[in-house]
Amino acid sequence: MKIKFLLVLAFFCIGNLNAQTKERLERIDSIHSVLRNIKSSDSIFIAKLNFRLGEIYRRSLKSDSAYFYYQKAEKVFTKSNLKFEKAITLFGVAVTQTYDKDYTGSEVTSFEAISLLEELEQTNDVKKYTAYIYNNLGIVFDELDLFDDAVKYLEKSLTIKRTLEGDFTRSIGLSLNNLVKVYRRSGQYDLAKNTYHDIFSNKDLINNYRDVFVLALGNYAKTLFLAKDFNQLPYLYHKAVKITDSIDYSYNSIILYQHLAEFHQYKNNIDSAKY
Repeated sequence: MKIKFLLVLAFFCIGNLNAQTKERLERIDSIHSVLRNIKSSDSIFIAKLNFRLGEIYRRSLKSDSAYFYYQKAEKVFTKSNLKFEKAITLFGVAVTQTYDKDYTGSEVTSFEAISLLEELEQTNDVKKYTAYIYNNLGIVFDELDLFDDAVKYLEKSLTIKRTLEGDFTRSIGLSLNNLVKVYRRSGQYDLAKNTYHDIFSNKDLINNYRDVFVLALGNYAKTLFLAKDFNQLPYLYHKAVKITDSIDYSYNSIILYQHLAEFHQYKNNIDSAKY
């Protein structure tokens, strides 16, 4: 039964990935079509298109291609002294480095981007990207087990996001979830629980951004498991799986089933030790 489930899950994962890949390939082809018909003298417009290609490849987890197009864009932005455009390009590079587990490189690139943004008028867009970069630094320092620094930069990110014009509910939820993870990994389970309740109390997030909510719910359940607080387990894992299935979030389902297996293995070992 378990093998059958995994095969079905794999089928739907592949189906979703194929659909996303097709859409991204169409966007890439469209941009390349525009590039073929642009005068080479319009270097800034070409750089902006290269930046867009870098973004698509980053989101597709194709790091080499992302770096290639980001680098082409950055050279023009630097030469033209376009600090904002260069900063958001560096942000893309930094996130790609984080994906590649080049955490030291991502840290250096992130601070270079922040330095550029600090020189600019603090518009909503400038502050938005500053918050995004701080969030990336929080992830980086978490992965480096520098938990105090991770909390520091995630808090900075959240402080800025809460002042931005526009709907940043989802983005705030993601940073809060990252904070839950930092507190969990550093063994500060009470702080992790309290931060989760900040997410749970936001009905807009729960109702409209189920993908973020279910990440936090799974993270919270894992926190309870590590804290040996089993009162709501495995119920919360099953609830998270149900939500994940309803929004077709197959990758998260796999993680949740791994955590469920870990929980049941632990409980079985405890029960076995009684006899």
